[in-house]
Amino acid sequence: MKVGLGLYAGKVTKENLRFARQLGVTRIVQHLPGEETLPSTAGDHWSLEDLRALVRHVESEGGDPKSE
Repeated sequence: MKVGLGLYAGKVTKENLRFARQLGVTRIVQHLPGEETLPSTAGDHWSLEDLRALVRHVESEGGDPKSE
């Protein structure tokens, strides 16, 4: 079973990611990213670099977006 956690814009914080890891969460769903999370969304799109930065942020707290 894969356990996921949905986080709204601005809620992908170190504290929330640590909490998710403690719960055994293996998936993070970033809902409706806002400018505070991905700057490119101010232009109504997600840039590849912003998405990569989000992945790096999750990985820095022990998350592995490639885990199965």
